[in-house]
Amino acid sequence: MSPTENSFRPRVRAPETDKETVGVFEWLITIPLMVVPPLNVVLAAALIYFDQTSQTKRNFYAAVIILSSLAFACL
Repeated sequence: MSPTENSFRPRVRAPETDKETVGVFEWLITIPLMVVPPLNVVLAAALIYFDQTSQTKRNFYAAVIILSSLAFACL
């Protein structure tokens, strides 16, 4: 390698999938709503298909539905 060649290669960043950060106050609203048993499944199912819901919250709601289904199946 000659001294004029630059051996520096910039790192390639992974593409950002979710540019919107979910704030603390959004979680302070979301979590108490998820405590009410009938409301949590209905709310989670509705908000998964709502276009403006961030990907972070969609994943959370999907987990709520899966865990609620498992709990119901164990009864």
